[in-house]
Amino acid sequence: TASTATATPGLPLTGDCESPASLWADSASSSSSGTPHSPVGVTFLFASPLVYLNSDKLSCIDCSARMHAAAKTACCECRQESTVAFGCRKCKLAYCAACIRKLVRRHPVALLSPLPHLSVEEEFAAVASAGFKVKPLMLTKNSLLRCGNRSKRVNLHLLAHASDDSCVLEDGRGGAVFLLRNDDEGRRIIRRLKGRVKLVFLNACSAKWLAEWFVEQAHIPHVVTTTCKVRDQVCVRFCSTFYSGLASGDSVAESFESALIDVREGPGAADFFELLNSQGADPDETFASGLEQDELFEVPPLIPEEPVALRVDPSRFLGRHGEAWWIVNRLLDKEFRGACVTGPPGCGKSELGRQVARYLQMRRVFA
Repeated sequence: TASTATATPGLPLTGDCESPASLWADSASSSSSGTPHSPVGVTFLFASPLVYLNSDKLSCIDCSARMHAAAKTACCECRQESTVAFGCRKCKLAYCAACIRKLVRRHPVALLSPLPHLSVEEEFAAVASAGFKVKPLMLTKNSLLRCGNRSKRVNLHLLAHASDDSCVLEDGRGGAVFLLRNDDEGRRIIRRLKGRVKLVFLNACSAKWLAEWFVEQAHIPHVVTTTCKVRDQVCVRFCSTFYSGLASGDSVAESFESALIDVREGPGAADFFELLNSQGADPDETFASGLEQDELFEVPPLIPEEPVALRVDPSRFLGRHGEAWWIVNRLLDKEFRGACVTGPPGCGKSELGRQVARYLQMRRVFA
């Protein structure tokens, strides 16, 4: 199992891709900023959406045939000519990108593709176990911009799916949006982090290009990145050793080398991770003078111990991501916050509800 997976660039499921304001409530008031020796803070940004709209695997709703991109075609729904449309050659139907998004709400199972599960809880626990003050947030364009607007410098830990030309972000409603390698908007967002971020840990396979953006566009001093697909257990172990080294007073370079040694299982294992330093950055820089046991910051888990119903294994949840996405969107609807799940006994209603509750709890939607 890889900690990250390649995702094909697709269409955003929402137009504005903004998240509910409640998701971005600043929790600074609940931190221990008043403690004289409080640990260094880490903002844990994760993107593990339920589904994404894969433009390469769109199927016609009427005949289930593969839909293909068609240029300058009149949409059969809005009757407007679109420069980017998707049509079925058998049914002679074509839809613009805006109407495709509307169809998704009526046919989520047929049009949406699931994304592999990421070990968000395990990696979050590995970072928090070192004693750092960790704040979890969904990885969205909005959250990256907010990190760039802070007055104090922060350290970022990013966990997401990625490929050679795109990185998956969340839209705040269970769907995925894409940060594209050839898109200038992504570079502008990264530039906003200049002077605001001291360290970035990027766990996203095949996303060295994004790590180079952090160094070249934002001049972030230190960026740790994965260079290929890495097994979940390896990356969690690397994170635990790396952050424990930083917390004990080791430099960035020393912590990185210690983590490499810890996860080295055979020839080439060291190629899984790479440390990039911006020009003029000191790799011997430290982030903490050593944290005593009584100074460790106790970070609550992403999923609480109670209720027990939320302690479910998301990797065993298969084939129901479209329905889960639909329920999440209904619960986030300002006009109608509710959903009715019906079906015969044993069809999976309770498990579907638990997975939706778990998804919302991890993102503190109704906190």
